[in-house]
Amino acid sequence: MIASEKGNIDRYQLIRERLRIGQAMPCHAFTRYGVLLLAQGEILTTPTQLDRLSYPDVIFSNEPPPVLVPAILERQANLGIIENSPIDSQLAEEMAALPVGKEFEEQSIELKEFAPTASFAEELVAVRELYQDTAYYIVDLLAQVRVGKPIDLYETTTLVSRMLDSLQRNARALTSLVRLKDMDTYTFTHSINTCIFSLMLARHVNPKIDLNVLGIGALLHDIGKTFLPPDLLSKEDSLTQSEWELIRMHPEAGVDVIKQAKGYQKEYLDAILQHHERLDGTGYPSQLGGEGIAFMSRIVSIADVYDAMTSERPYRASFSPPMAMRWLNSHAGVLFDLELVRTFIAVIGIFPVASLARLNTGELAIVVKVNPQAVLKPVILVVSDADGSPLFEPKLINLALPPFLNSKEILGLEDPHFFKIDVDKYLASVSEERIAELESESLTISTLDILA
Repeated sequence: MIASEKGNIDRYQLIRERLRIGQAMPCHAFTRYGVLLLAQGEILTTPTQLDRLSYPDVIFSNEPPPVLVPAILERQANLGIIENSPIDSQLAEEMAALPVGKEFEEQSIELKEFAPTASFAEELVAVRELYQDTAYYIVDLLAQVRVGKPIDLYETTTLVSRMLDSLQRNARALTSLVRLKDMDTYTFTHSINTCIFSLMLARHVNPKIDLNVLGIGALLHDIGKTFLPPDLLSKEDSLTQSEWELIRMHPEAGVDVIKQAKGYQKEYLDAILQHHERLDGTGYPSQLGGEGIAFMSRIVSIADVYDAMTSERPYRASFSPPMAMRWLNSHAGVLFDLELVRTFIAVIGIFPVASLARLNTGELAIVVKVNPQAVLKPVILVVSDADGSPLFEPKLINLALPPFLNSKEILGLEDPHFFKIDVDKYLASVSEERIAELESESLTISTLDILA
């Protein structure tokens, strides 16, 4: 929500105006020295607590330091806000042990540039309609499967084709929508987002991949979960061994459904059957490993995990995009294909398009475009000053400029709704031509710096 690095008095006043005794914390509160005060969802119960939140050493944020993640999950579980499972506890411990972003500083990948043929504003209208059409389709498809009605994959093919066309026209517009996550709609939005992430990654890694086939497999990868009891998918406490066995059956159940569908192709099956397999053989349902896992399945598995981690679930809070990427990176070469993970990071970015970032200057900025050659330094649009006041003229900046020309850095991500910032409106105000000019100028400056 708010990162209070400078102890600005006006900002603390704003916090105190919004918080009341008896109110649940809208974000985590911790000191700059790493002491957790209140976790998101905890209830403010005393005047002393409220007063402590006004101290200048307090930081308010949805993205806590990794070292605090285990304590936050434990406190939320103890209070009944979430329930811990062994898997989530292990994940939290792994996240806490990882360095904060340093492992990405040297990562640089040359990616093919797909020049947009439509503006962000134009394409945003089309992708909103596409996303809604796909959501309606998934809801209807799952309803048909539940009652045993044979399904027709013709519309699936059409929707994936529309996604590919959209990515070709302006990839930033389609990918900006995956930030809109709602726990109540996870069942179908996860399928859509996994498809989008898979297509984004695939078009950069192998020109021989049939993107339509991959997209259909990714969109339908979890269709086997339709047969699971609804209360099992929304269960808040730890799963029993028998419940885990049911969960592990959904890839094979999905394959059985697709084999009976009109328009079925066997090429669709790998992504559905193998998206939970892992390189070291610890996945399911067949404990495949290494080259035994199809290339398309390796792509979908990364997209599936990333979207799941960055989505809020009944049993845990969501992880921020940087934390999810950090976890994927730490398991690259072990659970996931190393080169695919590195390419995924370069394509999606540590700070994805449409994210609201808090800079080291205290300013707020919207991520406009990812820099594959410098994933910690995207192109941003600075929209407020350090006091939170909107800028009359937002400033477009490439953070990848040499240090002597740019000293700004991203400290973390914020919630744009808290600040009442219309991210899409700002993104639509930046022309593709201006972004290209900025990148060209930055490239020229960087080259001159090297030659000097």
